[in-house]
Amino acid sequence: MLQQYGVERFYQDLKRLGIKGLKYPSDHYGLSLILGGSEATLWELSGLYSSFARILNHIISSTECTLKEISGLRS
Repeated sequence: MLQQYGVERFYQDLKRLGIKGLKYPSDHYGLSLILGGSEATLWELSGLYSSFARILNHIISSTECTLKEISGLRS
């Protein structure tokens, strides 16, 4: 999946999302980048996950969707 998306593109996404510990160019990490092969701290990862949750909660509350509807598992 990462190979299709592009390692460099994913690397730039991580930097844009706040991962500051990326010390080497994207080709150093290669495909292991998607498996956590970078120097991201637990603090940075926790921040990313909390941001994702905040965004999802905003989408749900502003559109009156349920989590099942968002994931495509409508009852």
